[in-house]
Amino acid sequence: MWRIKSWEKRLSIALLAPCIGSFLLWLSRAYAVQDLQYGFIFWNLFLAWVPLILALVFTRLVHAYGLRDYKSFVVLLLWFVFLPNSFYVVTDLIHLNRLSNYHLLLDITFLTLFVIAGLGLGFSSLAIIQHTLLKRITVNQSFVAVFGAIFASSFAIYLGRYLRWNTWDVIANPSGILFDISERVLNPLSHSRTFSTTIIFTFFLLCLYVPVYEFLKYTKNKQR
Repeated sequence: MWRIKSWEKRLSIALLAPCIGSFLLWLSRAYAVQDLQYGFIFWNLFLAWVPLILALVFTRLVHAYGLRDYKSFVVLLLWFVFLPNSFYVVTDLIHLNRLSNYHLLLDITFLTLFVIAGLGLGFSSLAIIQHTLLKRITVNQSFVAVFGAIFASSFAIYLGRYLRWNTWDVIANPSGILFDISERVLNPLSHSRTFSTTIIFTFFLLCLYVPVYEFLKYTKNKQR
C-alpha cells in the first residue's frame, strides 16, 4: 500500500483550508440571504480535486513502473482531461449577485476564496506532474509540456463556458466536441472570441503558475 508522504499531507491540508473557508462563507451567505444559491459550485470544486489526486497517483506509478508503462500513461491522460476543471472555477466569478452592498461583499469574498482553492489545486497538480517528468526530460522540455497543458486548459475553459461542453462529453459526445474544435481551427477568423479567450487565460495562468511552481519545489525539497 502506498504511504502518504509528509509533503503530500502538508499540501493537502493547506489546500483544504480555502475549500473549508469557502464552504463556511457559503453557509453564512445562505443564512443571510435565505437561499442556497451557488451550491452548485462545490461540484466544480470537487472536480478540481481530481487532477491533484491523479497527479499523486501518477508519481507513484512512474516510480513503481516507469513513465512508459501503460498505467502511467492512462493516469496522465486522465489528469490532462480533468485539469481544466481546476482552472475553470475562475469563470464562476460571473455569477456575482448584486443584491446589496453587504451581499455583494460576501459573494466576492466567498467566490474569491473558492477560486483560490481551485487554482491552488490545479497549479499543485501541474507542479507535481512537472517535477515527476523532470526525472525523465529536461527543464526546457518540461516547461514546453506545462505551456501545452495550460494552453489546452485555456481552450477547454472557452469550450466549457461558451459552448457548454464538459469533461464527460469527451466520452459521451466526442464527435460533437471534435466538430466544434475543428470548426474553430479551420475558420479562426470567424471565431475571434475563441482565440482571445484562450490567449488571455493562457497568459493569466502562466503568470500565476511560475511563482507557485517555485514555491512548491522549495517546499518539497525542504521536506526531504
